[in-house]
Amino acid sequence: SPGASGKAVARAGGGFVKEAAVLQTIGSQPESRARSKPKGRTAMEYFAGLDVSMKDTSICVVDGKGDILWEGSVPTDPQAIHQALAKFSKSLRRLGHEASPWPQPQLTALGLPATCLETRHVRAAMAAQRNKTDVTDARALAQIVRTGWFRPVHIKSEASYRIRLLLTQRRNLKRKFLDI
Repeated sequence: SPGASGKAVARAGGGFVKEAAVLQTIGSQPESRARSKPKGRTAMEYFAGLDVSMKDTSICVVDGKGDILWEGSVPTDPQAIHQALAKFSKSLRRLGHEASPWPQPQLTALGLPATCLETRHVRAAMAAQRNKTDVTDARALAQIVRTGWFRPVHIKSEASYRIRLLLTQRRNLKRKFLDI
């Protein structure tokens, strides 16, 4: 006799085999016959490149296809950068900047997905650029971050920098003391 989970089917050699109703599942949802959504990225993702200098920071935001959505320049201040990227913040997947570790902790604390890029890789990627300006550098950084062809740089914690500073000062004082 059939159980609760299937029906009895006659077998060619005699007897009965229990056939269970089987649903293929992906995760916890049953899979339908016609796919409703294609696999892969469903929401638009944005990528930003920052060319940081002493006074101004050039910003370029591109979409997943590489089309430029916004370019601009803001004062080099984490709050100003955060405000400039506010309209993209929900879909901003990566934000890349080159060579300077100082904005990393502040931008990360503001909720931006900041990544410091290794200078040698960025220089090699930008070698074919004709015009070297802050705007074109920001464009190139945004494209590098979008494609993923970069090596992130480990940024040490603020406590690590403070310990290094104390050890350096201690060494200098010790040398002065031994000179006397």
